[in-house]
Amino acid sequence: MGDIIALVTAAGVIVALALNLMNLRGKMHENNPAMIELRMNVKHIRETVDKQDVIMAQLSGNVKELNERMVKVEMDVKAAHRRLDEQKKG
Repeated sequence: MGDIIALVTAAGVIVALALNLMNLRGKMHENNPAMIELRMNVKHIRETVDKQDVIMAQLSGNVKELNERMVKVEMDVKAAHRRLDEQKKG
């Protein structure tokens, strides 16, 4: 009797697994509205990330340019202070 219950239980588990797999395959079908929406969301995320990459590259260039300009201004200020110090001494 115990063997029959074990066999019925095992058969039930196998049938449940098979039905779940079939259900998952149906949900993952290309024409499934949920999959279409998921693909659209992924496409939107990809496009947004690509735009952010472009913006980051532009900002990186701007920061580099500002750093170069700041170094030049610092050098000019240092030279101006040197000239002022020379005028005070002379």
